[in-house]
Amino acid sequence: MGEFDEDKTSVAWMVRRAQDGCNSSQNDVLMLVEKFKNNLIVRMARQKQFTVSEIEDAQQEGVFWVIEAIQHYDAGEAGSESKASFSTFLFRVITFRFKDLVRRQRRVRVLSVLINAVRLDEQHGANQVSDTELATPDSDDPTQLAQVRESTARLDWALAQLDENSFLLWRLLASGMRLRPIAEQLGISYEAARRRRRQLIADVKSQLE
Repeated sequence: MGEFDEDKTSVAWMVRRAQDGCNSSQNDVLMLVEKFKNNLIVRMARQKQFTVSEIEDAQQEGVFWVIEAIQHYDAGEAGSESKASFSTFLFRVITFRFKDLVRRQRRVRVLSVLINAVRLDEQHGANQVSDTELATPDSDDPTQLAQVRESTARLDWALAQLDENSFLLWRLLASGMRLRPIAEQLGISYEAARRRRRQLIADVKSQLE
């Protein structure tokens, strides 16, 4: 696990003081675990093929994960020992929150495909742009390609949950058709088409949660 140099009693004391609202003790704990936190995040991030900037963002967010660990750690009563070392508890919190971060990033990537398709009627006019092309990166970077494949798979699954009318609307939007011609093709008003488009976004988002 690569625990930091921890004196269990002194760390528990610092955490108790931090829990009581002592900012200097909280800062002391943050400094103590900084290297431990960053190394753990780097190791997990590399397994997920994070970019350098994504790793740095995760490390910055990791400060809040440490604070969360401080707030919820059972430091025990004064003069007694806690049940688990703080490093063990912190490891669990950081690991859990990192997995949550990965899930959030995945949803953002997939939803960006949908949002781009929805904007086609405003940005691309009648150009024919497929949903697959929307998800394709501008480079041959293997990390980006892997992310695209993952996003496309999740998007395909979400689209499979739509009813026939919603899926037809998706296909028309992804084809590059503007919303007004879509409304005419579906035999509905432009405002009704806008409402259906908003509902389409909500439906897909709910499937990706």
